[in-house]
Amino acid sequence: MPVGQLRFIVPERSRLSERAAQQAYFTGFDPIPSFCRARFADNGDLLVEREGFDSAKLNLPWRIDGRGEPLLTTGTLSQRDRPYLLPLELARGKLNTVRNQIADWEQAGFEQNAALRAKLKSAMHHFTEAAVRQHEPQLASMFAQDALVDAVDAAELTAQLYADQAIAARHRSVAKLPIAFGASLGRRGPEQGLTKITAALCNTAVVPLVWRNVVPEEDVYRWDAYSEQLSWCQTQGMNTCAGPLVKLDDRGFPTWLNAWQDDVDAIAAFSAEYTARVVQQFLGRVSFWNCATFSYRTHQLGLKDEEKLRIIARVVETIRRLDAETPLIVSFDAPWGEYLRKTPLAYAPIHIADHLVRSGLPIAALGLEIEAGYSGDGSYLRDALELSKLLDTWSMLGIPLYIFLAAPSAETDDALAETRSQPIAGAWPGGWTPESQAQWVRNIVPMLLAKPSVQGIAWQQYRDDEPHELAHAGLLDARGQPKPVFSALTSIRKEHVL
Repeated sequence: MPVGQLRFIVPERSRLSERAAQQAYFTGFDPIPSFCRARFADNGDLLVEREGFDSAKLNLPWRIDGRGEPLLTTGTLSQRDRPYLLPLELARGKLNTVRNQIADWEQAGFEQNAALRAKLKSAMHHFTEAAVRQHEPQLASMFAQDALVDAVDAAELTAQLYADQAIAARHRSVAKLPIAFGASLGRRGPEQGLTKITAALCNTAVVPLVWRNVVPEEDVYRWDAYSEQLSWCQTQGMNTCAGPLVKLDDRGFPTWLNAWQDDVDAIAAFSAEYTARVVQQFLGRVSFWNCATFSYRTHQLGLKDEEKLRIIARVVETIRRLDAETPLIVSFDAPWGEYLRKTPLAYAPIHIADHLVRSGLPIAALGLEIEAGYSGDGSYLRDALELSKLLDTWSMLGIPLYIFLAAPSAETDDALAETRSQPIAGAWPGGWTPESQAQWVRNIVPMLLAKPSVQGIAWQQYRDDEPHELAHAGLLDARGQPKPVFSALTSIRKEHVL
């Protein structure tokens, strides 16, 4: 396929690091990322190559004074020889996103306030000043940066107003929202001193019966910790979501399975055997089975997408054969599909989900794992307005959503973290701290509650004082003490959720 190239002037290179540039990708009419290559030219311009010449939007992280390094999207760009001024196009894209979203929501009764109107007016003023000064890139860039600050603030205000108004509308029908809300309990349940606060947070706890941890050696099953967790949940009158049982990556597959690397039938059979053992062991004690996580992440087995689908289908069918009633969830670990920027032949996660839903498998909900602010296997930082767009897109599949959340509370090394995902330094304004992790929750979770399609919310990691997947993502710190995020989630549950 012919290769197109877009060139961007970047007057302030400090706002776009080499690392951030490598995260760039294009999207078209739909939000599916497409393959591209980004590099800096000798004169400092950003060159982005792609397949084809259709108009597209560029997505990449961009540093904004006092606003961290969010992932931003330009307006639609056509192929041309003349370079684009990158900060101007990012400002244009953010303003378009905010104004278009407001226009859509106003048809359903959304009301702006004076603060939002003032931010939009200021953003448009600065954007206009930048647009008419493109012949002076440095000066135009300064005005574009001011426009971006205002546009990002306007996006945050818009999301907050929408969430407040939508949640208020939902509360007019029910005093408290009847959705699953809670956290994963990790590899051991809460100590006695944590029972009260954990019960206040959770109406539903996730018992992570991940294959890698339950069966670390072939035919060696370590049930005790998870059985104790389920018993604890029962004593608290709490629902349970068990799994994901089979995570299709190195976080989930036991290492001994690598001996069958080239035998997909054997891997599927082992997956079904493990699933059957879990269901037989805990039948009647689980409220939801999180059957499997479709993952793009690194795994030694090197499975193709079609082979992962075969395994998921077999796991689902195995559970339903043994348990005819308990609702089933299938999860996805990269719902935005950022990995497609480097993997052109892979399927987008929403296309995989659509296939599963249309296949007739008895799936009650789709799980979306959102690991914000992590490089490597996680996702770049996005605001609540972008999260809303993601939820609306997935809601079009016509099936409820269960959201699994994580964000870091520090940017330092984490000796007990087991994955290559690392917190992105500076992604959050002022850096990731325990308070910024809690503030991220306060910004994001109300948007989840505003969406009727979201029927479950769970924090992915309970503690940092035991081996864990994500650096600094726990509700408890490395000393086993609750972080501010614990009380932030508990307050939201107390105010809005049964």
